[in-house]
Amino acid sequence: MSRPLPTAGGTDRIDRFLAFGANGLGGMNANIAVLDTNNATFATATSLWTDTAHGYLLGLKIQFSAVGTGATGFLITTDYYVTDVSANTFGLATTLANAIAGTKITAVDNSAGTWTVEVQSGQILRAGPPAGEIWEIFRMMIRLEDGAAQFNADKYGAVNALTNGVQIQIGQSDDTVLHYLTGEAEDGTAQHSLKSNMDWFGAHYNIKEATFGSGNDAIVGRWSFWKGEKDQRGLILYGYRGDEFQVVINDDLSGLVKHEFHIEGTKIR
Repeated sequence: MSRPLPTAGGTDRIDRFLAFGANGLGGMNANIAVLDTNNATFATATSLWTDTAHGYLLGLKIQFSAVGTGATGFLITTDYYVTDVSANTFGLATTLANAIAGTKITAVDNSAGTWTVEVQSGQILRAGPPAGEIWEIFRMMIRLEDGAAQFNADKYGAVNALTNGVQIQIGQSDDTVLHYLTGEAEDGTAQHSLKSNMDWFGAHYNIKEATFGSGNDAIVGRWSFWKGEKDQRGLILYGYRGDEFQVVINDDLSGLVKHEFHIEGTKIR
């Protein structure tokens, strides 16, 4: 249903991995822990919060679940995004765009006492063309291994009730979601295996879950994308509008072994 890929190593071939596994878990465990209860204190001189060895990344969404005193203007249960990050300090922005631009929130006073930082689930791994490029994606393959007792294959790719797993979607860099890619398990219980937005079609094949008793659970799956039978075009991602594959990870990582996401296609401009 889709055209052959360009020769491996060719300049027009798109071959992207979104992956992290056992070798990269040190920072990610702190990054998506349910609560970071270290003291977070704010300094007006730098507009930075201090939290030793916090492990946060640029663009991470957090909330304060409990507040100390000072740092006027920061609120409880309000979304903030990490910016200007170093090993022991970080700034906070009101939007993801501001975080990427390095625009921090300021306050009129230093903080005192403990502000409890709650790291929000829903970390997003992204892959998409830079401005000025257009990508045509034919295939996506996934593999996931997790030892958490709560892990459930039915959650994989589900739009709702994502509690411990991942969600795959087509979105834009401003976090607008264009399409969810839902998959069908072997028993057919998930939402759909074939999806259309009147422009392209996506078919999901061979999602399989394997449970190894007290060992890890594993899931593998594959999507193919095409548009009609004549031109056989894949899923088109436009760099100028920030189109991208987004893999939303909602997992406390306590049982994570490996998540791998691989997209293949060609650069058409």
